[in-house]
Amino acid sequence: SDWMRRIQGLIAKAESTDQPAEAEALLAKAQTLMTKHAIDEAMLNASRHADRESVSSQIVPIDAPYASAKSTLLAAIAQANNVKAIGHRNGNYTLVGFPSDITATEVMFASLSLHATREMLATPVPYYDTPRAFRHAFIIGFAGRISRRLKEAAERAQREYEDESGASTAIVLANKNREVEDAFSEMFPRTRQRSASTSSRSGGISGGAAADRANLARSVGGGQRALG
Repeated sequence: SDWMRRIQGLIAKAESTDQPAEAEALLAKAQTLMTKHAIDEAMLNASRHADRESVSSQIVPIDAPYASAKSTLLAAIAQANNVKAIGHRNGNYTLVGFPSDITATEVMFASLSLHATREMLATPVPYYDTPRAFRHAFIIGFAGRISRRLKEAAERAQREYEDESGASTAIVLANKNREVEDAFSEMFPRTRQRSASTSSRSGGISGGAAADRANLARSVGGGQRALG
């Protein structure tokens, strides 16, 4: 679709540039487009009857190393884009949401996980830390900060949308969220929440600083584990 090609184009440019400010601006614009497109789709879906879009699911593998830490990043991006994420014992994850939101989540996760990995490998491991503990904590710290920034971005995009269109989105988005929650509960009636842990304070701090450099806030969401 045209909107996804535009987003993929912005993200590709962000990944290829060696100018941090340019990369930040491109990622911010991509998130803005993702959020506003999601609102457009929700408003249109609310007016449809027989041909309205329905909630679906998608399997997403997360590659080692640091797969459990990367899952916290996936959860942060999914939450900002109204998608639920759940992990399975085989290492795969399932995203539950509307199709365009799932696609947007996958695209942004691919980009931000690459960004986090690059930043992680470029950051020296302190002499008092072990590489594995530091890097695991780095990604968790990155994900935690990105989570807050994406939430702020989505809220800002919603306000901008309402200012531009003159239409209230609160009820439509609340109904959309309820549909996703209901579908998720039906697909996975028995889940348990879990939070990621870390043994490296310095890694978490460094990861948070790397997420700050991504600066997305200037733009605009039994045997199984529910993320976020």
